[in-house]
Amino acid sequence: MATGAGHHVFLQIWGMDEYWIVYHRRPLEETDANHRVTCIDRMIFNEDGTIAPVKLTFEEASERVLK
Repeated sequence: MATGAGHHVFLQIWGMDEYWIVYHRRPLEETDANHRVTCIDRMIFNEDGTIAPVKLTFEEASERVLK
């Protein structure tokens, strides 16, 4: 997989109950300390309002127009 997320930002899709985290990570096999991969994954909230663990994915986020 990868070592933990680095710097990140949270996004809420305007007018929707949809949240995303954009972050960078370093693949485990990568030895260059400066090498990063930019990622975006959906955030899901538990019923008690806490954030469920974000699953690191390798798929691309769907393209969409935000107005």
